[in-house]
Amino acid sequence: MGLLSLGLAKQKTLNPTYLCLAAMGISMTLFILIPPTGFLTNEVASYVNLLHVKRMFIFGYYAVFPWFLYYFSERPGKKFPQFISLFVALSYFLMFFTTSTLPRPLWTYFAIGVFGLNFSYGVMAARWLHRKGDQNEARWLSMAMIIFGMLFLLASLNHILLSFTNTNLFGLTRFFPMHLHSLAFMLIMGLRLQSIARNKSKLELQVNRQDHRWHSLIHNSPVIYMELDTNGNIRSVNSFAGTQLNLVNKESLVGKDWFECFVTSEESDKMRLAFHQSIVKADSFPPFKGVFKGDKGGLVSVNWMNLNTYGPSGELEGIAMVGQDITKQEDTIVELNRLRQEIEMENINLHKIPVHQPSHRIIGTSKALGLCPAESKPGRLHQCHGAIRGRDRCRQGAVCRSHSCLQPAM
Repeated sequence: MGLLSLGLAKQKTLNPTYLCLAAMGISMTLFILIPPTGFLTNEVASYVNLLHVKRMFIFGYYAVFPWFLYYFSERPGKKFPQFISLFVALSYFLMFFTTSTLPRPLWTYFAIGVFGLNFSYGVMAARWLHRKGDQNEARWLSMAMIIFGMLFLLASLNHILLSFTNTNLFGLTRFFPMHLHSLAFMLIMGLRLQSIARNKSKLELQVNRQDHRWHSLIHNSPVIYMELDTNGNIRSVNSFAGTQLNLVNKESLVGKDWFECFVTSEESDKMRLAFHQSIVKADSFPPFKGVFKGDKGGLVSVNWMNLNTYGPSGELEGIAMVGQDITKQEDTIVELNRLRQEIEMENINLHKIPVHQPSHRIIGTSKALGLCPAESKPGRLHQCHGAIRGRDRCRQGAVCRSHSCLQPAM
């Protein structure tokens, strides 16, 4: 179980919870295998050196135990685990220098205190998980701590009987019943951590697939997409941006200052200040319209929409810039405005032409009009019958110079 937990810890980028469980499993395994093999049931001081080495691993198990509870439950505050670990170290120090042959030397009382402190912290961790809403983890840890508590009571009762009545339970003079909890604890919590690891692996696989689809969509969609770090430097550019923005090489943008490339010098300082304020406040960068000159020449207008990007731990990594090229729309609007102004000017000029009084002249155009004498006076209707009846007398609309063909109007 310890090696399995160590393997899971490596897969989880050295997750401290799995590392602690691996250290506990390895410590308990070495404690059992080092001669005299198995659990210690009866021995008296002074202890041989090999026994000191053997007990070093069981003390190490109880020193790591509160740290496993700390990382597993994510209960705030490190002082209690630190105190328990120091108490374990003090107990081992007393044991190492013990020469008394008493049934219960001083260090054993400290050891009972270590068991009680670990049990108390385990109950506190389970309650924290329950209050936090992690009911499954709280249930599994409570199950392990119930077994721990039952064996702790047996070890404490055996210690009290041996200290005051010189009798014991099952003929044991050490903490053999207490150490049995490690087998149940490693089994229960190991199975739970494996289940958590499998669920996290499935979730990570789903997230990676969604992330792959997202990046595929972004880098192949007809939108301009750029990612900036917290300093405003460009981290990535999609393929469409290079084509749409008239860029010779989109990869040349990576690492450059976005404000120097895509913001005019007049607005650069103002936009940079707004950008850094949004980074400090972890707020979204407001959308805006930018105009810049492409590598191939020509001005490009882009509407930018901005989204914050976060890392795995929830820290702000930068801002994703999503833009739409509106150069053609801007040119169309400019042309429409020009045409509108021309039409308005024409309307103004038409209103300046004076309105004439009604005239008794014939309105319109006709070949016959050219046959009327120019010296005819206004107010009289003349008819050129000769030009109408005979083209030989007035050909091709020439002015009739004979007044015989003109008759006064009635």
